[in-house]
Amino acid sequence: MIEEFLNGLDSEKAVWDILAEVFQKTGKKFVFIIDEWDAVFRMPFVSRTEQARYPDFLRNLLKDQEYAEPAYMTGLLPLAKYSDGSERNM
Repeated sequence: MIEEFLNGLDSEKAVWDILAEVFQKTGKKFVFIIDEWDAVFRMPFVSRTEQARYPDFLRNLLKDQEYAEPAYMTGLLPLAKYSDGSERNM
């Protein structure tokens, strides 16, 4: 059943939209474990634009999403260093 559902997902949708659909179909929430969340800020091949968009990606993925259980994130730097928005209270 899950494989049929996953095969029918639209690859053009954002990952948070797909996770919301999976949750709506299954009722199962996701636990996110993100090791070294801040690694993108230390990698030379990640552009400044991509780095600036990354906190927004995390916010869209995790904040106030019905499918998300609390996330466990490790890293050297606090998220607040890279954000002036509400990502800090995720």
